[in-house]
Amino acid sequence: MSALVPSSKIQVPRVAPRAGVLALSLIVLELGTWNLDLAAQAPRGKATYDKWCAGCHGDTGAGDGPAAAYMLPRPRDFTRGVYKIRSTASGEIPTDADLRHVIDKGMPATAMPDWEALLDGRERDDVVAYIKSFYDQFGSSRANVVQLGDEPGSSDAAIADGRATYQKLECFKCHGQAGRGDGNSAPTLKDDWDFPIRAADLSEAWKFRGGNTVEQIYARMKTGLDGTPMPSFQEAIENKIITDENLWHVAQYVRSLSPEEPPEVREVLRAPRAQTLPGTVDDSAWASAPRQWVPVVGQIIVKPRWFAPTVDGVWVQALHDGQRLAVRL
Repeated sequence: MSALVPSSKIQVPRVAPRAGVLALSLIVLELGTWNLDLAAQAPRGKATYDKWCAGCHGDTGAGDGPAAAYMLPRPRDFTRGVYKIRSTASGEIPTDADLRHVIDKGMPATAMPDWEALLDGRERDDVVAYIKSFYDQFGSSRANVVQLGDEPGSSDAAIADGRATYQKLECFKCHGQAGRGDGNSAPTLKDDWDFPIRAADLSEAWKFRGGNTVEQIYARMKTGLDGTPMPSFQEAIENKIITDENLWHVAQYVRSLSPEEPPEVREVLRAPRAQTLPGTVDDSAWASAPRQWVPVVGQIIVKPRWFAPTVDGVWVQALHDGQRLAVRL
């Protein structure tokens, strides 16, 4: 048997509005604190790395990001601890300054840009710290900088000695007799990961990775480019095959193969007027014609999407006599 109870007699429990708001605020506060804890626990530099670096170098630093397969040379695999540009001896880890230099200046003629205009100093330092976390030896070994000494004075005789030492060390086998990166071994070169690698064109110093001063060129030969066929010549010095001064002279000779400043690319070729046009490529009349750099790209494709021309530009000179035009490439 049941009875109807008037609605006015029903007692409904009520929660104070302020108590409900307080409970909700506590939940939001706890979630916010949890997110802050996660951010604090994230490795230093991870957010910047994930945003700007992982696309090429991969989430785990293994050089296997989504874009890596379309690049030559491939992005650096940070998990191996093998670095080309270092101030340390061959086989050793780089310094923080070495890593920061590459991040700041990039790697010319590769897909690695310079980041000093986009990221502030703290962000770049944080990325250095995060990159080091991919390789345990950074935490257990000390990076020891190789002492380079002072550059000897440059002269015609020093450059001539550098050219002779270049021949003695057989640098021409990869870099070519004129330093154009076209030596007999150049087409067969591969890096330590079995990817094709190009010998540097020594006549284009503005594209040198690691810098193009005489001291920086000497440092590359002194320490080697780890992970590539380019060795360290420190052993040749220790075995008295060459002297340290000879190696400095090679650096001076290599630098002499390029203009002091990077060439300016112009849309119009300047051709001065000459009384008599040159008849051969080695005619002395060409001395009065300014040289102009004309870049070229994409004319050689190695495997799908590997754009790696061995000739990426030509120097052009032109003269005219009012009726005819002579051009030398």
